[in-house]
Amino acid sequence: MRSLLEDYHVLTTSSAALDLTCTASSLLKIFRIKTLLKYLSQFAQLKGFEGHGLRVLKACVIVIIYVHWMACMHYFIPCMVYYHTSPERISDDSWIKVNKMYSASVWYQYASCLLRVISNMCNMNLPTVPIAIEDVILNCINLISGFMVIAYLVVVMLQWLQSRDAAVIKYMILMNQIEYYIIYRQLPKNLQQRLLAYYEHGYHRRYFKEQAISDLLSDILREEIRLHMCRKLIKNVLIFRGQPQSVINNIIKYLKLKIYLTNDDIIKAGTPGDCMYFVSTGTVALLTPAGRELGHMEDGAFFGEVTLITEENLHTACLVAASICELYRLDKVDFAVCIQPYESLYERIKTIAYDRKAQITTIN
Repeated sequence: MRSLLEDYHVLTTSSAALDLTCTASSLLKIFRIKTLLKYLSQFAQLKGFEGHGLRVLKACVIVIIYVHWMACMHYFIPCMVYYHTSPERISDDSWIKVNKMYSASVWYQYASCLLRVISNMCNMNLPTVPIAIEDVILNCINLISGFMVIAYLVVVMLQWLQSRDAAVIKYMILMNQIEYYIIYRQLPKNLQQRLLAYYEHGYHRRYFKEQAISDLLSDILREEIRLHMCRKLIKNVLIFRGQPQSVINNIIKYLKLKIYLTNDDIIKAGTPGDCMYFVSTGTVALLTPAGRELGHMEDGAFFGEVTLITEENLHTACLVAASICELYRLDKVDFAVCIQPYESLYERIKTIAYDRKAQITTIN
């Protein structure tokens, strides 16, 4: 700023003032913002920083540049006006003269200009009320443009937050609808808690349309995701160990995830058997028809195979969720397609099925 003022002491003609104006414009590098943002995008991409986060970063850079420009203009414009019209002195009404900016250091001058710009943008009281016409016009421009810049930054930030937590926001909307549904149906307290617990466990506080996402995937990618989701199940189920990967992949294609809350009946004694279950997480209690507890099944266990393999068509025991359970269901039709053709696997399940049938028959 001081170098500009010293140059202006020499320039007393209008042509000289015009030359200095052009020089100042080139120093501002206004037209290089696009290049700066381009380089910023390339650097962010190298660091893996893309999407709405990059938009926020660009917006912050634009705001910083805007504040810097306006701070320079708050000092440069009054000096340019008075050196052009009255080079011997600056008006007594100018904030530069009132605050004795000439005798201050460059950093103090710049900090004072920044304070005026930020005060205008935040609609705060200025340290010195503008009186000179150029100060009034400059502050009006700063006030209007500053409001627009802040509004732009707020919009970009809101878009970033919305994109970042879109699944959370959708989940909150869904839970809000469920609460209205509970009130409308006048559900009892216990049923309300079970309904909310089901959605909370099923979505993990993030709502998304899994089927819609899955439909857009290729078959190979869909299969890889299924394998990743079922990796814990494959590791824990003993009958899967030693089986070829192609067999495992074929079985996983037919598994359907089911969630059961605590005390939910999974299988009732006396009902027809049309599927078997694999326990992914949780604990399942095995009960006699009279309600006597026989044991528990945990991660990696499976049940329901007796009615699929033996001549027994009806379940002879009850299975109840002792905790919140995630089970994978394999229907009878799919069982015949993905397990029965593989003799070694089928024989292992068949042996376990007949052993269990004998044990339950003895107990009953």
